[in-house]
Amino acid sequence: MPASKLWSDLCGVAPNLCAAVEGLVDAWTAPVLRRLDLPDGVPRFPKTVNCAVWGTIELLPCEVLLVDSPLLQRLRGIRQLGMAHLVYPGAGYDRLEHSLGVVEAAQQILSALERNARNRKYYSRAPDRALPEPSDRDRAATRLGALLHDVGHAPFSHATEHLIPVEHAKEFAAANTHLRSVFRDVTSIDPAEQMAVLFALSNSFRKVLEHAHFDTRCPKPQLGNAIAARIMGSREFLDATYLSGVVSGPLDADKIDYMARDSHHAGLPLGLDITRLVSKLEVVEVTTDNAFNQELKKRAEENGGRVYDLGLSRSGLGAFEQLVMARVTLYERLYYHHKIRAAEGMVRNLVHTLGERGSTVTLAELYSGLGDDTLVQVWGGAVQSTAIPPGREATARLAKRLKERELFHRAYSFSSRFLAGLHGLPDTERDETQAILWSSVTGALEDFNGARTVAVAIFEKAKEIAAATPRFRGQTGSLSAADIIVDLPKHSRVAKTTDILVASESGHIGTPNLFFNADKWADAYVHQKQCGYVFAPRDVLQLIALASRIVFYERFGVAMGTGADVAAKTSKLVDDGVYQELVAAKLLSAECLAMLHQEKPRLVMLSAEQVRVPPAFALADPGLAKRIADEFTRR
Repeated sequence: MPASKLWSDLCGVAPNLCAAVEGLVDAWTAPVLRRLDLPDGVPRFPKTVNCAVWGTIELLPCEVLLVDSPLLQRLRGIRQLGMAHLVYPGAGYDRLEHSLGVVEAAQQILSALERNARNRKYYSRAPDRALPEPSDRDRAATRLGALLHDVGHAPFSHATEHLIPVEHAKEFAAANTHLRSVFRDVTSIDPAEQMAVLFALSNSFRKVLEHAHFDTRCPKPQLGNAIAARIMGSREFLDATYLSGVVSGPLDADKIDYMARDSHHAGLPLGLDITRLVSKLEVVEVTTDNAFNQELKKRAEENGGRVYDLGLSRSGLGAFEQLVMARVTLYERLYYHHKIRAAEGMVRNLVHTLGERGSTVTLAELYSGLGDDTLVQVWGGAVQSTAIPPGREATARLAKRLKERELFHRAYSFSSRFLAGLHGLPDTERDETQAILWSSVTGALEDFNGARTVAVAIFEKAKEIAAATPRFRGQTGSLSAADIIVDLPKHSRVAKTTDILVASESGHIGTPNLFFNADKWADAYVHQKQCGYVFAPRDVLQLIALASRIVFYERFGVAMGTGADVAAKTSKLVDDGVYQELVAAKLLSAECLAMLHQEKPRLVMLSAEQVRVPPAFALADPGLAKRIADEFTRR
């Protein structure tokens, strides 16, 4: 499909979204087009960049031209690791640095696969003359896809990603569906990734690609489509299909670069041998005979009996296992450090409070070119902008706290391993009960809206407690729901090992689980380490700790043991005296008090909506269903 036809079709299903994208890309690429029109506006020779991870990165002239444009330079203000610099001062590197590193990682993977393909084609015992080598377009699209893969990110990246589709929600969904219909092997596209794809497919960017002086050393038709495919990890628009996962895949340049870079900048040595890992990547031939699952077999059948994929040699398994273990360590020590989670939760709450100003966060606002620090101060009102309206009081308060690193503290921690009252049960029953109780928590907190609902409930409970007990009276005067964060991080594997192919010299293919089941190890580690927190300002910690304990019991029927207090350093926050005050004020039931003393869990959880009573009974007694549910719950 011609690039112009694909963009025209996207404009048909998402006209306003595409018009907004065109406006952004047109402004970002205008300096590039002006330079392309000048006699000496384009660099004539590749340039090198010194890099903390790769040593030296070489950029081709056309890539230098894009790097020196607003399209890429706006990434300088967007930190790769969000708020991690508030805990690890060196971890403040930006997405432009990462993007340049991904170009180098992609080039090294590309070179390793190209070398392996050539050796297999001409020098192996059974030369495979059918094995395709990368074309010039494959090479150009892979490098440009690596360079542009993050251009769709807005400030604060993942904390604001959910805002990207808001302005054109229906059109954003329609464009997503259309892209997946064209790039058929792509099953999901994240919002920031989709924006990067739309930027690459736009008419404005195609003018750059097709300009006579934009030298990519390859045919120009469909180059934009090929770049978009590389960003999404699609097999479309490729001559050598085994390159599909180089930029986005189970074991891609993006992961390899950011893991090595995160480790370096945070000062967390992990012993990653990325040189060996890259050198052990190879082209794997999948046939109808050696395919070990139906999906692979079907792909082979649809391609004349064989298909080529990116894989790993058995001698590279050790380096891959290092990567898996390093990923888990980074999650524990860096990505899920409690202070970093608190800071990022404050950013999410700040973004949420912008709804109070009465205007939607627009694409023009998100892609204004302002970096993380500047935008949070604009939203907080400390810096004035003619184009971006500030938030109100809660937004300003959070912005000030972030600027001064006045981060929220842990008031409550919760984890499956902290669930109280299960010690007297047989092992099997204990494990099953633990799983049931914990699933009710994780199900409610799986997204921001669910966590926000529980945070609001804690805030309301805190107001009730403060109004009824002398020791807390007056503490909620300046407190708002935006000052409460409920956060349950989710672990993401480095890659599912079932998605990675391992080849032997005999042609047998399998997964990396031959000697070490990386998936089970990572999942078991997460099961033991996953821990959520409720964060709040320091001066209301005792109140919020108490409110959190009651809300978690009332909503989920759970209480946490002493291990939770140890993990959150909240052991002395709540004393027995305050429980008695709440019982006297009728804010704490006997059942809740017993649970908070870890006597027994509430194993039967039933809501009024789950109780069916005859219509005549319900009409005569509207509260009957609730009383029945409450009685079952108490028992």
